[in-house]
Amino acid sequence: MHRSCRSFSLLRRSTLALALLASAPGWAQTKPTEVVPSERAEKIERGLLLLERERQAVAGLPRDSSALAPRSVPGAALKGFRADPDFSYDRVVTQQPSLWERFVQWVNDHLLRPAGDSVPPDVQRWLIYGLAMAALVFALLKLLGADFGGVFQRRERAAATVEALDDLTALTDVDLGVLLVDAERMEAWPLAVRLRYLRLLQALAERDLIVWAPATTNRAYALALEGGPRADLVPAFRDLTRLFEAAWYGDFDVDDALYAEVRRRFETSMQDVAQTRPVPVQPEGSR
Repeated sequence: MHRSCRSFSLLRRSTLALALLASAPGWAQTKPTEVVPSERAEKIERGLLLLERERQAVAGLPRDSSALAPRSVPGAALKGFRADPDFSYDRVVTQQPSLWERFVQWVNDHLLRPAGDSVPPDVQRWLIYGLAMAALVFALLKLLGADFGGVFQRRERAAATVEALDDLTALTDVDLGVLLVDAERMEAWPLAVRLRYLRLLQALAERDLIVWAPATTNRAYALALEGGPRADLVPAFRDLTRLFEAAWYGDFDVDDALYAEVRRRFETSMQDVAQTRPVPVQPEGSR
C-alpha cells in the first residue's frame, strides 16, 4: 500500500512537469533567448516517456483488498443530530415575528397604509414611537389598578344627575339624599355642594320659611328669610350661598379638604333649620 502511495506521488509530479512543459510555448515567447525549440521538444518527449513509465508501474501494483467494516451510528446520536439546529442545513427555519415587529405591522396596516404617501417617513417613525409609548403607559396604569371605565361611568352618572336637577319642577321629584351619597362616592365635589344647597332649600321650604320655585333667585330666598320668623338664619344662608355659587358657577377648585369644611357648615345650618317648627296646616273652613 505504501508503494501505491509513492507511485501515485511520482505520477502527480510527472503530470505537473508535463503540464509545465506544455505551457512552455508561451514561456518561450516571453523569454526566447533562454529556450531553444529543439530542446523544448526533447523535454516534452522525456516527460511523456516518464509519464508512461509511471502509469505502467502503477498498473502493475496489486489493488487494495483490505476489507472496510462500516460503522453504525447509534439511534440516540442520530436523533440528537437531527434535533440540533446547527445541523439543519437543508431545512428552512421559520422565525415568528417579535412583539415589536407585530406592533409596527399593525400600525402600517391600520394607520399608515390607508393614509398612503401623505405621511412623511419621519412622521411615520415618530408616530410609531408615540403609539408604542402610549400603549406602554396604558398597560402600566392598568397594572397599577387604574379604572378608566369607572372614570367614564362616573362622568356619565354625574351628567345624568345634573340634567335631572336642571329639569326639576319640585324638590320632591328626586331623592336628594341618594344623589348626594352617589356624588360624594364619585368625589364630584361641586355637584355634592349643589345637592347640599338644594337640601338646605328643601328644609327651609318644608318649614314654610321660603317658597321654592325653579325661577326664584338665591337673593330672593335670602330676602324671604330676612322677613320671616328665622331672620337669624340669614348670615349663614348668605355664606353658604356664596360657597355654592363659587363651587358650581364659578368653577372654583373644590378639593377633599375644602369640601369637608363646606359639608360641616351645611350640616350646622341644617341643624339650625331643624329647630324651626313646621307651620301647621290649617283645615279648610277654620278661622
